[in-house]
Amino acid sequence: MNVGTLVRVGIMGIACALTALPLGALSAMAQSNGGQVFPPNSPVYGKEYGEWSAAWWQWILAIPAANSPVNDPTGANCGVNQSGPVWFLAGTTGGDATRACTVPSSRAVMFPIINGECSQAEGNGTTAQQLRRCAINQMRGAVVSAIVDHVPLQNLSQYEVTSPLYTFNAVAGNAFGIAAGSSISVADGYYVIVRPFSPGSHTIQFRGVIGGFETGVTYNLTVTP
Repeated sequence: MNVGTLVRVGIMGIACALTALPLGALSAMAQSNGGQVFPPNSPVYGKEYGEWSAAWWQWILAIPAANSPVNDPTGANCGVNQSGPVWFLAGTTGGDATRACTVPSSRAVMFPIINGECSQAEGNGTTAQQLRRCAINQMRGAVVSAIVDHVPLQNLSQYEVTSPLYTFNAVAGNAFGIAAGSSISVADGYYVIVRPFSPGSHTIQFRGVIGGFETGVTYNLTVTP
């Protein structure tokens, strides 16, 4: 997941592809994705996409590798440490996975097609500017795709987001080998937040490629009332 340290890509613009789009463009984007996906520069439950990307990293780095959704081949760890209005899904550290996951219908669902972060703990810099530049550079040349309920999502280049400077607290033995403790970091990547699903069966598929690194996941979701 940390594409920087050569593709420890979790799961992971030209940064800030999030410069404000005209209202008409946002409307067209939402319609092109069936209205099911939150537009990339709209607030989602009080946070911007970039803030949610920081929350995603804080979540994943607080989970030991043995229980990490990143290393999970089946989806058994899908519910680990989930809280709040947005349910986080994970990619892989390379290769494909097919996972089954049960999600409440009250929760939006966020997934990173491909993403990375740069932190002081990993020697990527000591200032917000240095870490931001590192994180953005990791994503250059990324090729991404995503399908929700058999419908390909459009305009995914608009879903590359850069987080604000944030602090994570990495647990010992996390899936990315980052030293235990707190560190400042900046993340960049392609994230999608899907509006809450109706109860029933749903699927999410996503794939990201950078150079020789490739990650892809199929999630078979059971959404409960």
